[in-house]
Amino acid sequence: MSINKDKKVEASEVIKKIRSESEKSILSENILNTGRFLTLLSDKSKELELNDSDKSNLTLAYYRIWYFRNYQINKYYSKNKNFKKFPRYLFGDHKETARQDIELLLNNNDNLLQSVLLPPIFKKTISETLSFIKKAKKKTGASKMSVYLCKNRNIWHTDKNKFCVKLPVKMYEIILYLSENRGYNHTEKIAEELGYGDLVYCRNRINAVKSKLFNSDFGISKDEFIQSKGDSGLGYRINPSFSVILDKK
Repeated sequence: MSINKDKKVEASEVIKKIRSESEKSILSENILNTGRFLTLLSDKSKELELNDSDKSNLTLAYYRIWYFRNYQINKYYSKNKNFKKFPRYLFGDHKETARQDIELLLNNNDNLLQSVLLPPIFKKTISETLSFIKKAKKKTGASKMSVYLCKNRNIWHTDKNKFCVKLPVKMYEIILYLSENRGYNHTEKIAEELGYGDLVYCRNRINAVKSKLFNSDFGISKDEFIQSKGDSGLGYRINPSFSVILDKK
């Protein structure tokens, strides 16, 4: 009897382990897939003709998926630095509506975040959003977005009170250099001009700038403002769709 009992306990532990490994795989895939959705939504939204209602709806969709993804990362992968963070809102003007939306959603669905699976309501959100993006009218001849780089090391766009970030000195120097030298700049040249010497250090500093903007409320996706073609040796540039204005105030 004792042997059979031990075997049952052993089998039970194996099943738990299998379930645990399976859940980890599902969680990881959820986080990756929802991350891809947030990136796609952020990038595509800038290409579309959107009225205020469209922007509000897309912000609600973005924030729902953002919240679910962040919840999973914080609960199951709090020490994992490999999952990148996203800005909290798609369009800042609708952030309060988005916050109220997720609160109402959670209040009406007590068990919404208990499963490792993507809840049906969030699957529907993604499906409907992707369908909208596919059918929405694209912008024609869109003008460049103006980004202001100030002497006090603030960088901002659209609304100084909403999308403004204070840059450390070295980050300011990188953006200033790329702004004054448009087109791709070789990493070696950037390192030489800014006195970095080491190419790895130079790349790390540029990536730190991208992460600084991306993980703040700047509202521009990580690889959108500063573009890189390191693999081909071309280096880095400011995206031509942005006009950087040097504000001496």
